[in-house]
This record gives sequence, C-alpha cells and structure tokens, in this order.
Amino acid sequence: MNFRLPQTRTIALGMVAIPALLVTKHALQTYLKLAQAPRRRIIEIDSIPDSLKDSVTRKTLANPRGHVSISDSRFMDIHGIGNAQSLSDETLLAAFVGGFFCGRVFAPERVLLGMAKLDFVNFSAIEKDSLPPPVWDSERLHGDRLPPLHTKLFGAFQVAHVELAEASPTAKTHQSSSSVDVVFGSDKTQFAGVHRFTIIREADKPDSVRVYHASMACNPTVNRRFQLETIFPLHKLHKLYAMWLFQEASVEVMRRIEAERC
Repeated sequence: MNFRLPQTRTIALGMVAIPALLVTKHALQTYLKLAQAPRRRIIEIDSIPDSLKDSVTRKTLANPRGHVSISDSRFMDIHGIGNAQSLSDETLLAAFVGGFFCGRVFAPERVLLGMAKLDFVNFSAIEKDSLPPPVWDSERLHGDRLPPLHTKLFGAFQVAHVELAEASPTAKTHQSSSSVDVVFGSDKTQFAGVHRFTIIREADKPDSVRVYHASMACNPTVNRRFQLETIFPLHKLHKLYAMWLFQEASVEVMRRIEAERC
C-alpha cells in the first residue's frame, strides 16, 4: 500500500524546513568567517580611550550632559601586510565600517531596519539641511571611500566625524591614527551613543596595523544607568554581539589587505 502525506502537510513541512536550513547555512558561514579573526588575538576593555571621552562627538552629540554611560573597546593587530602598506587609512576604515554594518552578523538588524524604513537617529547639533543621501543599500559601503559626513546609515546610524591622518615626515617617526565616529539614537530620547572606528599605525611596525573599535551609550536626557548593566545575561549577550561585529569588521580589513597583496 502506498501512503502519501497530504499535500498541505508537505507544504507546511517545507515552510519550516527551508527557513531552518537557510538559518543554519547563515550561522555556519558566519562562524567560519569569524574564525578568521580568532578571539585570542583580540584585546577587550570595559572603557573607551581618552581621545573619545574628550571628543567633540561625545561632548556635543552622544553625551552632551556628561551622564553615566556604558562603554567598551576592542582592538586587534593585523600583521604581515606587506605591500598593502600603501593602502590609505580611509581605504582600511571603509573596509572596517563596511564589515561592521554590511556583514552577516549585522544582517538581521539591517533587514529589519530596511523593512521599517524609519529615521531613528536625530541629534540637535547636526544640521538637517542638505544632508547626503541616506544609505539603505549595503553595496554603497563596499568601496574604498567612507560615506560623506552626516550620512545616515540604515536609518539608525549617522556619520558624525571623520579624521584622517595626513602623510607627513613626522608620520614616519610617530604613531598615526585615523578614525570615523558613527552616532546612534537621539539626544532627545533616552538612548544615544557612538561607535568609533580607528586605524592605528606604528612607525616602528610598518608591516602591521591595529584595528580599534570603541563604543559608548547613555541615557542623554536622564542621568541613570541602563538596566542592561544590571541584568547579567543581557549584558553578556550585548558583549558577545559586539565581539562578533568587531570580528567580522576586522576580517573585512584583512581581506582588503590581502586583495592588495595579490
């Protein structure tokens, strides 16, 4: 006797199985990519550098009232860059930012933001007139140039400051760094913050670069801590997500360097 599942049941099983397979594939590909920037090579700190604490971005946008905040930083050295030394800091920063916002880790958040098509980022100190076109397509972040100043990314982030080191005689004998600040939230709500992406070069280590990501968030209207800090599982989940984002962003810098070496 030949038994057959009803067609509706077969369709229902397919509707469950196919998304499950896609999620599994995405998770596996993400894991394999993150493994290229192993956590043992990454230094994690529960603070931000003084350069960000004292920055105009933090003082005028992300935390203008100096409220209590949560912050963390991660950095990793990439060695053996060879002839990729000629790559500009902007090129490496573009890969860093692109890997952070356009990678597999950020994909679910990016898809939701794209579906919502809302504007979640708003800061009083940033002029609203003549803003650059917003970025909704991740392909726009895949080049060697950073998005223009004040560009909004996926409706939730905004380029607030760019500082690129100039090639000069002193750069050959000292440390040089270039950075881009990306703010999120609003100074009119109870959530705002900043991501700083930095490329650091040491004159005595010409064959390596350091990728550095620092992040700060606060309640800009009420001076109180986030509950996230007091709920252990949520705090750990936040730090894990931040680590994954950093790993994938670092891998994109490594890939850009490798492409130049080939």
